[in-house]
Amino acid sequence: MSKLNPVKSYLVNGKRFYKLELDCSGYRIRKRGFINKSSAIDYLKKVEHLIALDQYEAYLEDLKASSVSVNDCFNLWKSSKGKKIKRATEITYTKCYELKLKEVFGSVLINKVSQVKINKFIFAIREQGYSESYLNACIASLKAILNHGYKTGLLKEKFRVDFRAKKRARVSFLKSDQVFAVLEAAKQLSHPYNFIANLVAVQFYCFMRIGEVICLKKEDIDLNKMVLRINKNVYQGVLGTIKNGVSIEDFPIHKELVPFLKSQMLLSGSSEYLFPPVGFYKGVDCSGYKYQWIDKDSVNSFIRRAVEGTGMDPKNISSHTFRKSAINFALEQGFPLKEVEYAARINAVTILKHYSIADKQKFQKSYKSQSILKEKK
Repeated sequence: MSKLNPVKSYLVNGKRFYKLELDCSGYRIRKRGFINKSSAIDYLKKVEHLIALDQYEAYLEDLKASSVSVNDCFNLWKSSKGKKIKRATEITYTKCYELKLKEVFGSVLINKVSQVKINKFIFAIREQGYSESYLNACIASLKAILNHGYKTGLLKEKFRVDFRAKKRARVSFLKSDQVFAVLEAAKQLSHPYNFIANLVAVQFYCFMRIGEVICLKKEDIDLNKMVLRINKNVYQGVLGTIKNGVSIEDFPIHKELVPFLKSQMLLSGSSEYLFPPVGFYKGVDCSGYKYQWIDKDSVNSFIRRAVEGTGMDPKNISSHTFRKSAINFALEQGFPLKEVEYAARINAVTILKHYSIADKQKFQKSYKSQSILKEKK
């Protein structure tokens, strides 16, 4: 409702009443039950006068905002929504609140919540290394509580609750000795988590995206011919074709990768996928699982465990770090740009822009001297 026409009528059991709802000087004003329009306008003038004197306090029915905690607001939100939200959403928000939000905000008065406190909370849970989906659930539950407080007049301002604040910087590249240090540390992880060494090795030696690695099948690997097939990719849980549509039917297997592949084939047992879900390694029947491959969040979690054993900061390394490191390593070793373009299945311009920290002028010169750009048919 606009301030030009803040008073609206509504019916209750056939009787007409009036309500007042608007934003005024940063306050969310909501009031119902007026018997006529003039009384609603008189109330608005009184509120504006109190706001001008800085003496106005928002109320929820007869409950003062100064006595309502975030915990109270959460319970009010649940009771007010009733059947309007999905049961699964309510369960998710409740778990996030009980596990993370309650210890930080639970006893805090709703009108004492500040943007600074919200930002500190977001930074804290992000640095603890939780999956993106869990972080989003925590943010969504906090946003629902604060939005309810604002709509009911308990909060004087609407806060920004999201990840727009400074993102964590990722390590783009690792040197070859750092990659091998991670592999050795991964081998030392307790069973079944030591399989992550085999996954990292496949990704590094074959320049593969994490979505291509996790859906790799045993039938895609031919150790007699020393080649493997890269023709599938998992993106946002959906199995599909390779990104950019560029697949390779006979990618050469490096001799140093063979022990990792043989080890993983033994670990994966009867699974058709080379990297089945984590439960498979623990003896769980995964035949009823939605996906028959390991999920990306689990991969990143196990990679962080391995990186911790090397002394490097695990928070700044993801699975994609190893693909980027492999591409940069090949360029540093003097492989022609066209060959790296073929192996990584991306064009040379993208390689120069995102995957190389070596002397770019050298590769730009090499790029210009070769017919790398694909001819249009």
